[in-house]
Amino acid sequence: MIDKKISFVVVNYNYREDIQKLISSLSISCFRLPYEIVIVDNASTDGSKEYFSGLSENIIYRYMDKNIGYGAANNVGVALSSTDTIVLINPDTLIEDEGFDTFIAIVQNEKKIGVFAPKVVYPDMQIQPNCGAFSTLKTFIMQSLKIGYFVRKFGLVENLKGVVSYLPFLQKTFIGTYLDNFSDQVTCKECDWVSGACMIMRKEVFNEIKGFDENFFLYCEDEDLCRRISEHGYEIVIDTAFTIVHNEGFIKTRKSKALTPIAKYRYQSSIYYLEKHVGRVSAFLLRIFYVFQHLFNGMFYLLFDWNTAKTYFEFLPELLFPVERRQR
Repeated sequence: MIDKKISFVVVNYNYREDIQKLISSLSISCFRLPYEIVIVDNASTDGSKEYFSGLSENIIYRYMDKNIGYGAANNVGVALSSTDTIVLINPDTLIEDEGFDTFIAIVQNEKKIGVFAPKVVYPDMQIQPNCGAFSTLKTFIMQSLKIGYFVRKFGLVENLKGVVSYLPFLQKTFIGTYLDNFSDQVTCKECDWVSGACMIMRKEVFNEIKGFDENFFLYCEDEDLCRRISEHGYEIVIDTAFTIVHNEGFIKTRKSKALTPIAKYRYQSSIYYLEKHVGRVSAFLLRIFYVFQHLFNGMFYLLFDWNTAKTYFEFLPELLFPVERRQR
């Protein structure tokens, strides 16, 4: 049994209804835990301010005047928290399994663990990839080509497992670490990084590495955090014995093929991640790949829809000229 209070830190940007569901799920699954919920609102316009500012019981709410980004908002949330153990959790998640107190106890008792994470699934209970090896140029190119998405969509996971079983050297490549997400075995294992859908850690570890790098507005900030925690000698661990549900756009569908602001953040963060951790050459090559990819997409959609094509062309200057970053 845990006698230490924990803090759930949630970043909100127009996720009022999802957070209401998350709060309800916590009241049921974490009834044995003393906890507080810290909500940092990145200038939502969906009525979140009016709703959450009126709540007081175990909820700390901070409304920001502008969207400062996911990592920066988490830094604010951790600073507002009053406990030694923090759970960084996405607003569109649900904790439905019992036993979260046992899960938390592992982090509090095992000082060598820097980040602890559960298994993550979509609402239809399909596995959501939640851990892996540190990203490289090859990783980001594969992501941009949606290789992992097509592998899952067309049911090729088992086929790839068969290939890896015959070619064991692939186990330690990005292919093997990706397939580890789909293992049927209940395991507690060390990995390079876990996703920010749910990250459990001690506040002292978070503060030791000075929290999230706020140069990542969105995407890659979780892997960067894990990498720096690992460099400080801590382990990044995932335990598939406990499961949370993460919507991650599962219900929302988008008919438009236009390039979205969120997609732009992914590209920019990927380039910055390589520049920071791998090298400028890899970052430059990824930038060039993205330029040609967006040129191709723009030319393709030019045949059907100028407005969609324009979104790809307009992003080219941002890809060609690096964004100025704050020094860390």
